[in-house]
Amino acid sequence: MELINKNILVIGGAGFIGSACVRLLSSEGYNCVVFDNLESGREDAIDSPLIIGDIRNRQQLNAAFKTERFDAVVHLAAKIMPTESLKKPKLYHEVNTQGSINVGQEMLENGVRELIFSSTAAVYGEHPDSLTEETACRPTTPYGLSKKRAENHLLNLHDRGSINLSILRFFNAAGAMPESNIGETYAPEIHLIPKIIRSVKTNTPFSIYGNKHPTHDGTCIRDYVHVLDIAKAHCLLMKSHFKGNTGDIFNVGSGSGHSVMQVYNEVIQQMESEDNFIIEPQRDGDPSILVTDISKLKETHNWYPLNSNIQNIVKDAIKWSERITS
Repeated sequence: MELINKNILVIGGAGFIGSACVRLLSSEGYNCVVFDNLESGREDAIDSPLIIGDIRNRQQLNAAFKTERFDAVVHLAAKIMPTESLKKPKLYHEVNTQGSINVGQEMLENGVRELIFSSTAAVYGEHPDSLTEETACRPTTPYGLSKKRAENHLLNLHDRGSINLSILRFFNAAGAMPESNIGETYAPEIHLIPKIIRSVKTNTPFSIYGNKHPTHDGTCIRDYVHVLDIAKAHCLLMKSHFKGNTGDIFNVGSGSGHSVMQVYNEVIQQMESEDNFIIEPQRDGDPSILVTDISKLKETHNWYPLNSNIQNIVKDAIKWSERITS
């Protein structure tokens, strides 16, 4: 592997998406340093140097920026549970909004211009149609609001010419990279596919929240994108930044939607299991449909979600579950 001689600070780089990004960036020759508080990240998922710290702590952030002359930052650190954010909006503001403000300020103080910021489809809120980057943002949870406020602050720095910013709005990150020791290990588990897998393995009923949504089967529809495809998007954007191109906002998804019931059926089919679910009340702030139009990232960076068909996502997630429980 030939070193590109570019140093990247990956904030939140020990997490599920972060560790995949670090793995791919490193494989392409970038010198990655990870900054993570390990609240949900895993040290064993990364091979790059690790600095343990929290984005809420300016002193810890500043010390991290002083360890190298960084050429770019990838910022993935965040609290990501919409339901938790309803109960703890202040925490989500402190981590997602103020933490991102801290990152921006440290970039300015240390002369780092290039930033790829990981955002979320939750900034859009409820919309009936496929989402483009121009769709109005109307977040329905403190989680989505905290990320939109972070975007707004960083965009102000970008518009002033202080930084060069690309924002990647992820839809539902899923799948795994079992051969690279990368997969979901949240406790408690928060994402749909690992929760279904766990319910099958423990022979406990799986809870489906709401079956009266305005969808074909009454359950929520989401756009699932493989974590490997997300990491590839980061690599393409990093190359673009270092070529001197101006950053932009990009949706990152598969471009197609699957309902909770469709995903449930795919998992139990691959695991050769039987139906065992219960219907729970619909959750507050839970949009019925979130599906993206991915034309922009395709047309500008030749990015395609090659790993993101639902069968492949479920297959990799099941393989990962066998690894972590073996």
